[in-house]
Amino acid sequence: MMKRAEFSELEGQMITSLEVHRDERIDFTTRDGGTFAMYHQQDCCEHVALEEVIGDLHGTLVGAVVVKAECVENADAEPIGSPDLHEWTFYHLRTARGDVTLRWYGTSNGYYSVDVGFWRTA
Repeated sequence: MMKRAEFSELEGQMITSLEVHRDERIDFTTRDGGTFAMYHQQDCCEHVALEEVIGDLHGTLVGAVVVKAECVENADAEPIGSPDLHEWTFYHLRTARGDVTLRWYGTSNGYYSVDVGFWRTA
């Protein structure tokens, strides 16, 4: 059963494994047995994907305690020459080893959400 979670729930947790599924999903497992999934359920007339990972994802996160986990969004409701919604979502993670940023990008006709969900899966 999946339950919506806050990204900040990773703070204080040691990540023991993570798996990236192309540009669609990231699964996190923590030392206490928690599992989380970050993804967007695609629908008509929108597209959301993991565009970029800034930093060493596995080297920085696996086996380290997350000291900061935050989400920053930047939406542009009507970019010049386009009637669509464009949104960038940056997920920043910090450990004693350094920082990693996950940059998601979503486009929509304005009717559909481009929200990236963070879910507790166990």
